[in-house]
Amino acid sequence: DWSSDVCSSDLDFLSPSFELIMKSNPDLVLCDGSQYAHYELAERIRSTTTVNAVVLYSGESIDTIIDNIYIVGLVMGYDIRAEDVINQLEYAEMEILHMVGENETYSKSTVFALSPNKAPWVAGSSTYVDDIIVTLLSENVYSSSYGWVQSNSELIAKSNPEIATIISDEYSATESDYNTMLDNLSAEWKQTDAYKNNQIYLLSGELAEMAQIPGPRYAQLMEIIALILYHEIIYPDETFPNYIGDNYRDFLTITEYLGFE
Repeated sequence: DWSSDVCSSDLDFLSPSFELIMKSNPDLVLCDGSQYAHYELAERIRSTTTVNAVVLYSGESIDTIIDNIYIVGLVMGYDIRAEDVINQLEYAEMEILHMVGENETYSKSTVFALSPNKAPWVAGSSTYVDDIIVTLLSENVYSSSYGWVQSNSELIAKSNPEIATIISDEYSATESDYNTMLDNLSAEWKQTDAYKNNQIYLLSGELAEMAQIPGPRYAQLMEIIALILYHEIIYPDETFPNYIGDNYRDFLTITEYLGFE
């Protein structure tokens, strides 16, 4: 954690207040490139104050996450530390891919949904989750869609993923909550091979938060997704759970504790 927050919890991320931010007397303001309001904020800060405002990439891919790490390290005077973090991440990614092995002929179709609803938001192309899925030699059934898109019940059934990873704040990582989630799935979800073959996975708690926010912890998410996709060949003699939450580190070996945490 390279710096402490200078903004209060009252600030609205989607519509940041110039006045409140300036009242906190920051030396540096980092803005999110995925939000147009942040571009406007950065421009106003640059044109009316002497404070440095930096607009980061939106984090739609692994490469842009890496770029953001370097940019933040550079503007804060921690460029050598940033390079060290990047090297750790690249090494972790290489080790995860080595663990997965050559699985071009073993690839499975998957969907990454932000809820178990009938019409969930799902990861399409140009999302860092899609980049992880593709890097791991799997097929994202929504790769023809751009960004995070809202699906519908018909498309869920038609895409028929072999594996479904579902993010949820409503259900916790327990057997009872997982079974309740399955029971409450729509008929369209239950038509998929993922449901029929017990290949629906629930991510909740800290792991759900990590899966929705592109950042340095993407390597840990990558290892979890690799285990979801290929656990039967990575650890053929071990059972992998269908629900994971705050205990996600229990399943990590390569990225259990990264040096920057």
